[in-house]
Parts: sequence; C-alpha cells; structure tokens
Amino acid sequence: MDMAISVMPDTAAVTSFSEDVSECYPAEIFGQLPDGFRLQDQSIHVLVHWHRKAIAAVEHLPEDVTDYELGAACDIVRRLYVAILTAKTHGASHVALKLQAVLTKLDSEKSNSIEEALDVDDIRRLAAELSDAIKPSAPVKRVGALRRGRKLTRTGLLYRYQSFLMKELQTLSLNLYGDRDCALEYIAEDDAVNLRCSGRPKYPFFDESRLADRARSVLKSLKIDTKQFDILGRHGVTWATSESWPSRAAK
Repeated sequence: MDMAISVMPDTAAVTSFSEDVSECYPAEIFGQLPDGFRLQDQSIHVLVHWHRKAIAAVEHLPEDVTDYELGAACDIVRRLYVAILTAKTHGASHVALKLQAVLTKLDSEKSNSIEEALDVDDIRRLAAELSDAIKPSAPVKRVGALRRGRKLTRTGLLYRYQSFLMKELQTLSLNLYGDRDCALEYIAEDDAVNLRCSGRPKYPFFDESRLADRARSVLKSLKIDTKQFDILGRHGVTWATSESWPSRAAK
C-alpha cells in the first residue's frame, strides 16, 4: 500500500506513553508486553525492530482503511521513530542504527529530502552522540609516576603488565580470528571464567591487592624485566605518563 506515514490522528488516544497497552501497542507489532511497559525504556535494537514492523503494518493496510485507523497506525510509526532518535546510545553502532532509521523513514515516505526526516536539533544530537561514541577512553584518575629513579613503581609495573597483556591479546586475536584487533572490540564471555568470578558479580572480579604480584609473576615467567624502568631507554622508547592522556575529570 503506497502511502505516506506522517498522518497524525485527531485524538490523544495514541499520543501518550501511558495509554492502555493493548490499544497503543498492538501485539502484531510489539508482541506480549509486560505490565508497566514504557516505550522510552526499551533498547534501541528493539525499537528499530518494532519501527520496521510498524512501517510494514502501515504499508499493508487495506484500501478501505478509515482515516482514524490510518492515523493511529502512522502515529505508532512516528512515536517509534522519535523513541529511536532520543534513545540512549552506547557506541558508534547505536548512532548508526539511528541514522539507518532516518533512511528507513525517508524510504517509507518515498522522500529524498533529509530535512523531512531530521530537524537541526536532531542533527546536532546525532553529531554529538557520534563524537562521544568514537572518543577514545581516558583515565578518570591520576595514574601516578611510572618510576622512582631507575626503578619501576607499582604503577610502572602494572603499566608494563598492561603492555604485555595487550600484545598477548593481539597475538591471540590474530591466531583465533585472523585479525589482531578483533578481540579488542568486545569482552568474550565463558562459563568457566564466569564460574571463577562468580564470587564477585561486580567489578573487581579479582583481588586488586594481588595485581602487582600477578603482574610480576607473569612477566618474570616470560623473562620480562619487572624492576628497571629504563631497560628499553637505550632504544629511545618513550613511556606514557598520566599527563599524556586527556583527563575526563577536568571536563
């Protein structure tokens, strides 16, 4: 059924998030919803899924549909679209989903004008969300000195341990996935690991007071120095310090 989906109903029955679930959120689109359901609390992936189903429902309305029924169906699409654009984002992939929803809206309305789908505030918000999503992480506390004279401090030891762990992870990633950075993109979940961490359901999973001991033990087993800061100094290696990173706390 070829029709625009921007028609608004002349009733408030479908414009509030607190209406009766069966009337405002039909099961053929939303499925069975729990009591207390609120559209704005849903994840962006679910909203995108419902948005596509709602558009399909409008496109398949019968030719003799009443203006009220058309308006109600179109308003569901509109509210889902608004919910997508205002949903919280956690990463660039979520911003990409929002932009995909914009393209879906333009395609469903047979429009090539981006101005019909986004206003200036929408564009500003998406730009800010994308900028925030791709911004590299930075320390939220002062890291501290990596050395005292020529000796590594505890911070310096952990920094060296981090350097080893990242190279180990890249080696594993290349071997397992064929790409050295693939394993850096997500946290793998494994039952055996989770069982070991079950006593600490929240961070930290391990005793932080043992970090230095574990770092020292692992590095020594690989014949990596755990005491001297400048073992690589003769090669011109520059160690990063807490001043090398932008501080989030300063914002």
